[in-house]
Parts: sequence; structure tokens; C-alpha cells
Amino acid sequence: MRERVSRFRNPESRARVEAWSARLREASPLSWRTFTCPTSWGDTWITASDTGGPEQPALVIVPGFRTCGLFWELGGGLQQIADHFRIYLLDVIGQPGLSSGRTPPLRGPGYGRWLTEVLDGLGLESAHLAGASFGGQLIFALAGAAPERILSATLMNPAALQPVDLLNRKLIWYNIRTFLAPDLYNARLFMERVIITPLHGLSPERMDWCVEFLQIALTGFRNGADYPYQLPDAAIAALRAPVCLILGSEDPLFPAARSEARARALLPGLREVHCMEGYSHGIEVAPTAIRHMGAFLLGLR
Repeated sequence: MRERVSRFRNPESRARVEAWSARLREASPLSWRTFTCPTSWGDTWITASDTGGPEQPALVIVPGFRTCGLFWELGGGLQQIADHFRIYLLDVIGQPGLSSGRTPPLRGPGYGRWLTEVLDGLGLESAHLAGASFGGQLIFALAGAAPERILSATLMNPAALQPVDLLNRKLIWYNIRTFLAPDLYNARLFMERVIITPLHGLSPERMDWCVEFLQIALTGFRNGADYPYQLPDAAIAALRAPVCLILGSEDPLFPAARSEARARALLPGLREVHCMEGYSHGIEVAPTAIRHMGAFLLGLR
């Protein structure tokens, strides 16, 4: 299978993402630096905070589909753990961030090798990994390629445990609206009805930023990446590191009960499961989800 290429439709769309990212870094209480890490698929854009100092363990965060690493900072929750970890937010290749548009097939070793090369570029023999949605699927890919590189995995509403619930009427309705007319109004409806509930704690301004990014991704970016899919049992069981599973009870993409049942059946290192009542899919923006992750990670020390 050949690799595919995603690309911004015009320079203005990439410039809008660059400006969006700069605005969020400047508004954050944390100090962020940015750099690129070369890989076989081109450069990977990384946003890093070293508040905790060089002696602290590394936490590598892999965001979801049609998002970027800084989505994890939209709710300001990372401040809770910044003193305890060196945080690296990745822009996944082939997604509408600032990394290379080249993307390997999802069914194969490519993404696992990509993450291995990113860890090499960061000088990390191993690290704690955290992934949301599609990012969770990529952590499973790393487990298949180099399981020894994963100290722990925090999975938030991860893909790979089950297919997207295509029978969910709400998901189908708002997906169709957004893709037929990807304007700001429908992008907001999709975010508010499918991805982020009021419990997530985003301010009106941060919700505006979230909607803005989605609208850029839909109108200014040509996606070539494969969509997530359900992995076979052996690929799930290959993740043997300690795992914290954090789910939203109202997630319409990956219903929580199914994800929890399969994780309990197959993940040998499953340590904690948190099902957050009333929360939807995009729980990585919620400070409560970051708090669960932080408690899990600090408990491993």
C-alpha cells in the first residue's frame, strides 16, 4: 500500500493554522517552544513545555483526527501536570497541523515506525504516551512496532477498540450537515452536539477557537489519511504497558461501554478506567480528564 499525501488547499489556510497555534501558545499559562523533528515521512511539528525540568519524565501526546497537538491545551488542563513532566504535543503527519502531509497507510507498520522515529528525534528511549481518539490508535501502532518504548499509555475515547458507531443518528445527522455545508454555523453545531459538551469546561472564547480550527480543517485542508478502524484482538493485546482508559459516557463515536468491555478483555496492563458521566468525545480538552491522567501517571512513580 502506498503512502498518501494530505495538503492545505492554499497558503492562506496554513497561515490561519499557524496564527491559531501562535495565539493559543501566547494565551497559555505555560511556556511553550516549537521545533521540528525529521522522520522518514518529513518533518513532525512539536510543541514542548519543559516547565518540569530535564529530570522529569517525558509525556508524549498524540492528538485526534482533524486536530493538532495544541488541542490538548484548549481547556488549560495541562497546567495541572506541567511541573511533573516534560510535555511534547505532536502534530500528527497527514493531519491539519504543521507537520508533513505525507501519511502512511493506517493498516501497516508505518505510523508505529513514525512514532518510533519521533521518539528517536526527541532523544527518548521510552516515554509515557497519551492519545485521544485517532491518537489512541497510533499508540497501538507504536505498541506493535516497539512496545518497549511505551512506559505507560493514557487512552481518551480511543479509536481501535471498536469501529465508529455509524448507527448513531445524532452523529450521522451532524456529520452530514457539516460535510455538505462546512460553514462556521454547522461546524459549531457539530462541535457542541457531538464533540464537546458544557461539562468540558471550555470558555466561549475557547469554543470559538475550537470551531475555527474545525472549519479550517474542513474547508482549507485536503485529507489523505486513512480513517480509524477496529484493530484485531492481538493488536490490542500488544499494548502491555500500564494503561489508563478515560471515556466520555456520551461519546457518540465510540460508545463507552463497548470500549471498556474490550479493553478489560484484552489489555493486560489496564490499571484504571474512568467513565466521565455526561462528557462527550473530545475529553482531552477537559481539565477533569487531565487530572485523571495526572493522578494515574504520578501513581506509577
